[in-house]
Amino acid sequence: PVGTTFGDEITFNANTVVFNSRGMINSITGGYVYLQNNKNNTYAVGALGTGVILMRTWSGATWE
Repeated sequence: PVGTTFGDEITFNANTVVFNSRGMINSITGGYVYLQNNKNNTYAVGALGTGVILMRTWSGATWE
C-alpha cells in the first residue's frame, strides 16, 4: 500500500507491471510508482491486482 517501506520508487514485483487482455495485472498485491516533480509535489500511481488504477497525492502529512 501507499507509504509502506520500499527500496526504490517502484513497488511492483521486479519493478514491472503487465496488464493482460482482460485489463488485470499479473500480481495479487499490485504496486505503486512514486513520482516527484521539481516543485516537490509527490504522487503515487498504482494498480490493484484487479487492474484498478489509483492515484494518490502527498499532502505533507498523509496520502490523499
